[in-house]
Amino acid sequence: MDLNKLKQNNIREMEVEECKKEIDRIVRELLSIKEKFYNAQNKVIANENRKIDEFLTEELGFVKDIKENFVDYRLENEEVGKIRIEVCNNYLKIQGKEYRFWLDTDFNLCKLNWAIKEDFGYEHLDRGYKIQGRENWNKELKELMKVKKVYEDTDFELMKLEGDIFYFVIEDKENYRKIKAKSLVDFIKEQLEELYYIVI
Repeated sequence: MDLNKLKQNNIREMEVEECKKEIDRIVRELLSIKEKFYNAQNKVIANENRKIDEFLTEELGFVKDIKENFVDYRLENEEVGKIRIEVCNNYLKIQGKEYRFWLDTDFNLCKLNWAIKEDFGYEHLDRGYKIQGRENWNKELKELMKVKKVYEDTDFELMKLEGDIFYFVIEDKENYRKIKAKSLVDFIKEQLEELYYIVI
C-alpha cells in the first residue's frame, strides 16, 4: 500500500469535509438573513398597502376592486382621462392613456436555491443536484462567500429598512434615471404628478 497516496486521499477527504461544514455555516447564515428580510418586508408591504389604499380611495376618490392576486384602483379624470393602478406584493403598475410605469417591488436579495433538510446535518445540504468532487465543493464555497460579501457590503442597499420604512432605489430604464422614494405612497404621488404633467 502506498502510504503517501493514502495520506493524500485522507487530506483531500478532510478538506472536503471542512468545506462542507463551512458551506453549511454560510448557507444557514444566508437563509437566516433571508427569513428576517422577508418577515420585515411582509410587514412593511402590508403597511404600505394600507397607506396606498387610504391615499387612493379617501384622498383621491379611486374606486377599488379586489382581484385574486392584486388590488385594482381606477379613476376617470377630466384632465387626465382613465387612470389605473395595480398594487400587488410583487409589483406596482400605474397606467394612463399614454403613460405606463411598472415597479418591481419584489427585490429577492437571496437568489440561492439552497435548502437545509429537516435533520440539519451538513451532509443533507441540497441544491437540486448532487455536488461531486473536491473542486465543485470548493467552487460552491467560493460562490457562497461572494454572496455573503455582497450582503455585508451593500447592507440591503436595494431596499434598505430604516425603522418601519423601506427606502427604494428604483431604476427607470426607459428614461435612464434613478428615482429614490421614501415609500410606495410617495412613489405613487410622484408618478401621478408625472402623469398629469405629461397629459397637461
